[in-house]
Amino acid sequence: EEQLQRAIMASMGGVDVSAMTEEEQIAMALSMSQNETGQGSGGGGGGGDDEGDVPEEPDEGDAGAVKLQIRMPNGKRVVRRFLQSEKVAVVYRFVKAENGGGGGEGGLKGG
Repeated sequence: EEQLQRAIMASMGGVDVSAMTEEEQIAMALSMSQNETGQGSGGGGGGGDDEGDVPEEPDEGDAGAVKLQIRMPNGKRVVRRFLQSEKVAVVYRFVKAENGGGGGEGGLKGG
């Protein structure tokens, strides 16, 4: 939980998110990530989420790495590390790549 807070704060340029709900934090991070990369707010699975490659997974001992558990569109759960400095769009590209190129329906949810 504390790592998630730090990662979210880092991705939001130091905005204090302690008074926000987890869903508000995720929505804000997603919005900021898409705006910074010039993407629209198309939502889960569509739009420009496929621009760029998915970076290699950081090593377990990397100081800036966080571990996410992602429930894929097919119901499968995948655990993967990302760097705190990476944008939410990278997570979407990872999901799309793991899902055989299809982003699936739905969006990011905390919990």
